[in-house]
Amino acid sequence: PTRFSLCRWVTADDLAELDRFVAAHGSAMARDLDGAPVFMAPNAFMLKYEQDRWPAIRFSDVKDYQKRDDVAPPRH
Repeated sequence: PTRFSLCRWVTADDLAELDRFVAAHGSAMARDLDGAPVFMAPNAFMLKYEQDRWPAIRFSDVKDYQKRDDVAPPRH
């Protein structure tokens, strides 16, 4: 079992603020295949709590872009 039930990609216009958020939540952070930071929360209450505490951070449940350009095309 895991202690996390929700995850959100986190971004910010101020990269220093994003770095502070990531540093403050070390054990609740992960990186996706592109290296983008992902925040993991145990429940909806804690997600909302962190959203309220960090208004400069955007929490997204869908990542609408992919930076990787080294992904191999599918083989047929």
